[in-house]
Amino acid sequence: MVICGPVGFLPDAQDSSSVMSIVAAQRDRFRSKNLQLEGEIRHLETLNKQLRDEVDGLRSDNIKLYERIKFIETYNDSSRRGGDEVLARYADGYEEGLSPFQQFSTNERQRKLTTMHPADKVLYSVGRLVLGNKIARLGFLGYIVILHFLTFFVLYKYSHSQMADMDLAHRCQQMVPLPRAAQDHINFDSAGLENA
Repeated sequence: MVICGPVGFLPDAQDSSSVMSIVAAQRDRFRSKNLQLEGEIRHLETLNKQLRDEVDGLRSDNIKLYERIKFIETYNDSSRRGGDEVLARYADGYEEGLSPFQQFSTNERQRKLTTMHPADKVLYSVGRLVLGNKIARLGFLGYIVILHFLTFFVLYKYSHSQMADMDLAHRCQQMVPLPRAAQDHINFDSAGLENA
């Protein structure tokens, strides 16, 4: 039964509760459907992310394989064989990976190496060998230390032996009387050694 009021027609209480239950049931269905769809969306987003990561990994693997193929082709100095369309697909990715600044630096280094004097080339390669390897650096350091100790030892021994020879000559001159002519000769030599 409908009651007439100042604003318009109002449904009675029983119709109101049945409409309310219908709306509540519809709301619950939409809520559960929404939760289900949000779950599917999350699942699809994670699946999409996994697939994109896999595609990126495969693309980088293919570019690395292309780089190896290029290296083998230049090493063997052979012309390309079949599969050019497959290789052309990854050539752009390979070329993008090459830095133009790195390429320029490498080209300049090669140009300078070709203009170097052969002795400079040898020193450059030895320097790269020594500085590029930890064991080589330690071996070079040991060589330098041993060389310095050997130099110091030889200089010490030489200076000590010279002083000992002068001291021995002076003692011998005092102990053994020599003829006058020989004595003048020894005095001259020992004076010359003392002044030196």
